[in-house]
Amino acid sequence: MADIAEKSGSFTAERHCDALGQEGFDVVNLRFTKPSPHSGLGGQLIVRPDAKNGTVEVEIRAERWSPNDPPSYETYCTAAKELIAPLLSSYNRQSHTRHRMTIFTKERLEPKLQPQSAKLFKRFTVLANTSSLHPLDWRRFYEFVRDSRSRLCEEDLARLLIKDGFPEQYAWHIAEIYGHLYEFKRLR
Repeated sequence: MADIAEKSGSFTAERHCDALGQEGFDVVNLRFTKPSPHSGLGGQLIVRPDAKNGTVEVEIRAERWSPNDPPSYETYCTAAKELIAPLLSSYNRQSHTRHRMTIFTKERLEPKLQPQSAKLFKRFTVLANTSSLHPLDWRRFYEFVRDSRSRLCEEDLARLLIKDGFPEQYAWHIAEIYGHLYEFKRLR
């Protein structure tokens, strides 16, 4: 794929075999060299030693997405299809294979909470003043953090908060606090 990308004249490629000193963990960075509405657009092909059925993970990246940063699901998928699909098509022709690119549905990518955590989270978000938390709101938030069995990454929590009506900047602030509280909880 790296050779095909370079020969297309649309990419430069960096190959990292046995990345991070881990045998079979291979990464190819593809930097898109043609004009794009996104600044610094590129892709990454990742092969993990424990990948099932030769699966290659694809991540699309940009220094700055357009029109919104971070990108919408639709913008991200469009970029993935425009960058990777032609390369994959060429690869399949040359190697006489039928590999496909699969993109998970938007719903499947949504962060998931354990049932008890989801119940506490929903109680917090439904009752919260989403622009400025009241002390009782904070108490419900603390109960959610205290009773959470598994940690969400801050980005996923911010996404859930935004989905439930919190302004983006405030959601990120609360998600950062969540990260600190969860770490503190682990010290007990």
